[in-house]
This record gives sequence, C-alpha cells and structure tokens, in this order.
Amino acid sequence: MSLSPSLFLTVIGGVIIFGFVAEVVFRRFGIAPVLPLILVGFLMAGVLRWVDPAMAAAFAPYFGAVAFAIILFTGGITFNLGSLIRTSLIATLYTVLVFTLSVVAVALFWKLFYGDWLAGVSVGIMLGGTSGAVVVPIVERLKVSDYVKGIATLESVLTDVLVVVGFSVILALASGNGGVNPGMRLLQAFGIGAGVGMVVGFLWLQALRFLSGTGLSFTTTLGVLLLTYGTVELMGGSGPFSSLVLGLVLSNARILRKVLREDILKNVNIYLDDFTRRVSEEVSFLVRTFFFLLLGLAVDPSVLSSPLVLLGIITVFVLLVAVRYPVALLLKILLRQVSDRDAKVLWSMMPRGLASAVVAFSLSSVFPSLSSVLVAYALGIIVLSVLFMTAGVFLFAGGEGPPKEESGTEEPQPT
Repeated sequence: MSLSPSLFLTVIGGVIIFGFVAEVVFRRFGIAPVLPLILVGFLMAGVLRWVDPAMAAAFAPYFGAVAFAIILFTGGITFNLGSLIRTSLIATLYTVLVFTLSVVAVALFWKLFYGDWLAGVSVGIMLGGTSGAVVVPIVERLKVSDYVKGIATLESVLTDVLVVVGFSVILALASGNGGVNPGMRLLQAFGIGAGVGMVVGFLWLQALRFLSGTGLSFTTTLGVLLLTYGTVELMGGSGPFSSLVLGLVLSNARILRKVLREDILKNVNIYLDDFTRRVSEEVSFLVRTFFFLLLGLAVDPSVLSSPLVLLGIITVFVLLVAVRYPVALLLKILLRQVSDRDAKVLWSMMPRGLASAVVAFSLSSVFPSLSSVLVAYALGIIVLSVLFMTAGVFLFAGGEGPPKEESGTEEPQPT
C-alpha cells in the first residue's frame, strides 16, 4: 500500500502522539515505551505493508547514527558526572565480564547447533552488547540510585563500541588479516572518542559565549554534535562515546572553573540550562520515538517463520539472560551501593538495539549462506530483550525516578 502525502503526515503526527502517550504511561506506570513503538512499526510494515522492511533496514544505519549521536548527547547533558566517574571502573569490569560471558555462551551454542566457531563468535559479538540508544533514555527516569544508572549507562555505551570493534576484528579475520590487534582497536576507539569529545566540548563552551543573544545555540550545537560524531567515526574512533563525552563537558561546567573565566562560565550556564538542555530533550524524544519505530519497521516476518530458527532465538535469549544474573548478583554482594532491587534492574537492563541489527546485515557479506538466519536472530533477540527490559522496569523500577543528585551544572542566576 502506498502512502499519499496527506496520509503520510497523518501517520507521522499519529506516531508522535503515540510516542507521547507511551512516555506518559511509562512515567505513570513504569511500562517502557520501547516495545509499543516497535510493535507499531511491525504492524505498519509486517501486517499493513505500508513500508517495505528491506527499505527500512537499508535506511536504519543512517538514521541510527543520528539517533545514537542525539540520544547519547542528551544523556551526557542530563547525567551526573560525579556518579559517572565513581562508577567508571566498576562499570567497565561489569561490562567486560558480561560481554565476554555472553559471547562465549552464544558461541558455544552456535558451535553445537550449527557447527561453526567463527560464525558463533560473530553472532555472540553481534548480540553481546546492550543498546545505548535504548538504555540511556529509559534509565534516566528509573527509581534507582545514580550509581546504578551510571553502571547501566556506561555498559550500554561501552558495549556499543565493543560490538563495532568486535565486528571489525571478525571482518579482518574473514579477509585473512590475522594481525589485527583488538586491544589497540579498543584503545583507539575510546581514546579518539573521548579526546575529540573533550576538546570540542571545551572549545564549544567558549563559542557559546558569542551565540548567547542569537537564539541559535541549540541549532549550532546540534551541527557541532553531528560533525563531531562523523569526524570521530572517520578517524577510527567511537562516535557514540564522543557524543556522550561532549554532552558531559557542556553540562558539567562547574569543573571548568580552573580553565574558564567566571564571566564566560556564567554566560554558558544560562543557555545550557534554559534552552539547550530543554530543546535537546525535546529533540531526543522525537528521535528515539522514530528510532524505536524504525526497529519495528525493519522486522521481516518471513525470516521468523522457521521453527528451528525460533527455537534457536529463544535458546540464545535464555543464555543471554542467564549469564547476566550471576554478575548482577555479584555486584550486590560486593558493593553496598547496589541493593537487591538495583541488581534486578541491572539484570533486566539488557535491550539489544540498532547496533545488533546493523552488524547482522553487515555479517551477511561474511556468511552469505546464513544471511537470513543472522537477521532473524538479531531482530528476534532485539524484540525479546526489549520485552524483558520492559517487564523488569515495570516490576523493579516502575515510574519516573526521584530527583537527580546534584550535578556539576550550576543553576542560572537571576538577572
């Protein structure tokens, strides 16, 4: 079915209103808005046939990059930098352990089920990481401590990079280039992302001084954000990580007192608090609404029709859920900051997202005979993991969280 311009606008408006209603339901009842939007996308493409899933999948990497940049930037703006620093070591250890166990579990299953180690490791990497574009906007509103929010946020951002770097290693191995060094690739990705994000953040804080009266501070900041993301990716770094760092630097201006003069700091804070922060959250809402819808549009029902594939998807999902639980439980035992409820929230915070889908489509060129199976696994795990997260949020941390702890951003002073 083709969409006329009038019907197209009606659908776009309806999706925005539906996204708003889903957001209100989440804040009131704790039901995450991700799954309803994915289901609406699936209904539009898989049932009503308004959109070709293949066309949506082809568009996904481009829109996904914009979504990653804006959503993680907004997460950086709204996040407590002190909590992020306090949790960085624990979050890194937690992330590496969960990711490694996930890859090993899936690779073992794939070897037993399909008899291919390299494909098994590839699928494990593809499905081993949570999605920052899904986790960050959800975890911001949960009734858990900032310490746990920091772990969940960093896990999602770090695993996005681990998935991409792991995929590049698989491509190198498949092409016969066995000399690739995964450790150096990781250092390169995070180092370039953090370095460029910090430098651009410092420079842009000073530039915002001259934009204070133009009303264009957010528009130009958005341009700088996308330019930074794309440049970092072209340099071999992590665009998502640079977006998070850029948001953190712009938002937590108090730590810049040693670098910037007081008058500059005051001018910058006025616009970050009163305009850029507010508008970025509005834009982030629009982007993530259509991002989740796009995930549903990319689901092709035909690739999920095989009972054997469905059994494999369910088995892999159970393995991914199982390996997270003991690690989350270990955090509760070792850290007094993590309660039993917090550990359950971390356990359930395992949604897969666009990175898994993009890698699945890309791996089709490495394993052409498994192309439809890889896509089916990626999309199946995305849906099941989001459903699991939705249930976990509802049961363990429903509704909007308490007021945030004091962040590094200062409130604007009355003029």
